[in-house]
Amino acid sequence: MGELSMKINGNDWAGVVRTGVYSNRLRTVVDKYKKVEKNLSIPWEIFSLQLVDKTINNQRIYMQDSLAYIQPEISKTYASFGTVQDDGDVVCDLFDVAEADSVNNWIQITKEKKWV
Repeated sequence: MGELSMKINGNDWAGVVRTGVYSNRLRTVVDKYKKVEKNLSIPWEIFSLQLVDKTINNQRIYMQDSLAYIQPEISKTYASFGTVQDDGDVVCDLFDVAEADSVNNWIQITKEKKWV
C-alpha cells in the first residue's frame, strides 16, 4: 500500500492506495479514510482506476462497460468515484466519467518501477 494525491475538479484529494493486476492490467483503488471512533477509521471516499495497460503511453478513461469482469482484456480503461456513510457500508454517491469529454479524461504512464 502507498499514498496518492491528486486534484479532483480542482480540489486537493489524497488517499491510501491498493493495487493489483487482473488479466495483465492494473487495478487501483484509493480510499480516503474518516476517523469514526478513537481507534477506528473507515473508507469514506473511494476512487477507482481500473484495467490500465502497463504501457508507457496516454490512455483515455471511460465509464465501466459490461465487459469489465467478463472479458477484461478487451474492456476499456475506466474510473469511478464514490462516497459512503454511517460505518462505511451505506453507499451515498456514485460518480462516473463523462464519456463525452473522454479527450480530457486520460492517464499517462511515464515509467515502471521494478520492486525487488
